[in-house]
Amino acid sequence: LKGHPSHDVDREINEMVNVLLLNDKLNVLSSALSGGMKRKLSVGIALIANSKVVILDEPTSGMDPAARRSTWDMLQRFRLDRTILFTTHFMDEADVLGDRIAIMGDGRMRCFGSPFFLKTSYGVGYHLILSKSETADTNHIFQMIQTHVQEAKLESAISAECKILLPHASSAKFPTLFEALEKNKDALEIFSIGLSETSIEEVFMKIVEEDEPDKIRTTTNYPLNSNNLDNNEETN
Repeated sequence: LKGHPSHDVDREINEMVNVLLLNDKLNVLSSALSGGMKRKLSVGIALIANSKVVILDEPTSGMDPAARRSTWDMLQRFRLDRTILFTTHFMDEADVLGDRIAIMGDGRMRCFGSPFFLKTSYGVGYHLILSKSETADTNHIFQMIQTHVQEAKLESAISAECKILLPHASSAKFPTLFEALEKNKDALEIFSIGLSETSIEEVFMKIVEEDEPDKIRTTTNYPLNSNNLDNNEETN
C-alpha cells in the first residue's frame, strides 16, 4: 500500500474508512457507490499511507453540503507535513482550505497569493451590514458613519437592511465607529450590526474583469519557497 508496511495495512485502511464514514460500505463495490461517495473514496485513496504530495481535481464536485464539509474537515486534518494541490470552482472552498490560491482567467494564471493578500490587493474592502427598522432614516445612519469613515459608500438600502462599503485602509477607525453605532443603536433604530470581509468570489470576479490579462500579481517572485511565502508580501 504505497510502500506502507504490510503488517500495518489493515489498520491504515480501517482508520481511513472511519474518517470517510464509509464503514457500512466496506463490502460494496465502488461502482455501486453514489457519486459523492466515490469522490470521498478517491480523496481517501489519495491521502492514505501518508502520501506526501497529493493532487486533487475538484474533490468535492457533486457532493451535498454535508459531504463537502466533512471532506473539508478531512483535508484540514491530513494537511500536516503534506503538499496538497487541488482545483475547485467553489470560491469558499479555496478560501477555507488554501494557504495559497492561484486564480485562472482566460486560460492564464492571473494572480497568486494567500487569501489575505488577494483580498487586500483586489478586494473592495469590508461590508458593514445593518439590520434596522423600516422607519429608520438610512441617510442619517450613513452620515453618522461617514463622520468616522469618510470614504464609506452606501451599497444598498432595502427596507429593513442597509449595506455600507468600508475600505481596507479605514480599518483603524472601526473601533470608534462600532462604539458609536452601539451607543446610538436605539436612536438610529438599528437592531444588529454585522461586518464581513471581501470574499474570494468577489476577488475572482474583479480579476477576470480586469483590462490587463497579461499582468500577474503575486506575493513573491519565488512562490514555491515556503520561507519566502511567509515573509512580507509584495506586489509584482
